[in-house]
Amino acid sequence: MTVPFPSDAPTSYEDTTKAIYVRPRSMYHSAHVLMKAEVDAIIQCWNTIGTEWKGLQLSWVGDSAAAAEAFNERLDRVQTELFGEAAGDGKAGKPGIVGLIRLVALHAASNYDNAEHSVWHMFESLTEALGKAGEANDGKRPEDSLYNPIQITYGDA
Repeated sequence: MTVPFPSDAPTSYEDTTKAIYVRPRSMYHSAHVLMKAEVDAIIQCWNTIGTEWKGLQLSWVGDSAAAAEAFNERLDRVQTELFGEAAGDGKAGKPGIVGLIRLVALHAASNYDNAEHSVWHMFESLTEALGKAGEANDGKRPEDSLYNPIQITYGDA
């Protein structure tokens, strides 16, 4: 029998032998900068293809014209589902699947980062209260704790 989703992901997150390692700053940078740039490049290419395709439609006749029009309508629907609709003419924009995935990654990065900061600050407060600040970990902070927590709000990512 084959595994339906072969990966290293644990089948039970209550399994204490498994750990999830996340680098929130890297995740945030990937979603906020790299993924946005890639999506913008894909949209640019998609628009170029659409412009060329619409130019070709002028030469279609008969059944070919109807098939071309049907194809163009399907192509527009797929584009809207993937990349969303821009706001304009008094209507709100609608995010596409790719944009939603990007937003999920941004919010996940923020959640992981804020959790890391909260835990670190709780232990820092505890060790200070016990009079042993810095002895348990030689004063070393987690990699990302040198920065302020990632702050995002819904709608501005």
